[in-house]
Amino acid sequence: MGDECVTVETRTGKSGLLAVPTTSFERRGVFASVVFRANEDCFMAEPSTESLDELVSRTRGLQPWRKAFHAFNGLVIAGALAFLDLTRSQALLILGVIGVLLLVGDAVRLVSRDANELFFRSFTSLASPREAKGLASSTWYAFGVLLTVALFPQPEAVSAVLVLGLADPIASVVGQSMGRRPFLGGSVEGTTVFVLVALAVLIPRHAIPAAVLAAGIAALVERRSWPLDDNFSIPIMTGLTLFGMSRFL
Repeated sequence: MGDECVTVETRTGKSGLLAVPTTSFERRGVFASVVFRANEDCFMAEPSTESLDELVSRTRGLQPWRKAFHAFNGLVIAGALAFLDLTRSQALLILGVIGVLLLVGDAVRLVSRDANELFFRSFTSLASPREAKGLASSTWYAFGVLLTVALFPQPEAVSAVLVLGLADPIASVVGQSMGRRPFLGGSVEGTTVFVLVALAVLIPRHAIPAAVLAAGIAALVERRSWPLDDNFSIPIMTGLTLFGMSRFL
């Protein structure tokens, strides 16, 4: 008795490969409901998997877990820089290792479709459609923080990371869910919230003129960071503005 592998579409619309003895099934209709007789020789093989395009399409939308993860990373990094007894060299080493690992992971998945599919299948709640053909936001994030810590004193670096970690995701949620008036590819509502959150972070830590200018510049960079990712440009431009203003105030 020979076995035959057939592709079956069930009444629920799901399909997959099944290996069954050729004498143990019958087809009904053009699109085939397949009726299987009880037979220990029959088994179901691994079902077909989604294509990369289908996996990417599942990452569109508000992505609340991605926003929460973004904020969590910012708080953890800022807290580590502020409260752990790390030297700048130690902090740069840790951030550098993380950045390199993320970059290698991106390189692998961008040259291997299977690896890219695995990435989007494993991190559906955290990935973004734009990452299908480019670096992951987490990679930009790591290198943005790395350069910020390398270039600026600790107070400015911590503030810049907090602006990235908090203002960016909160503004994104507001812009996507409540944005009505267009502004530089985003919305007035989202940009306004970005500035307000950045001010809430910066005013307790810096002179008011420096905080206002840094919040405004960071909000503009968030909207117009191309060709760089805003996760890279926001902390660097925030730190640069704060550091520059501190020289004059």
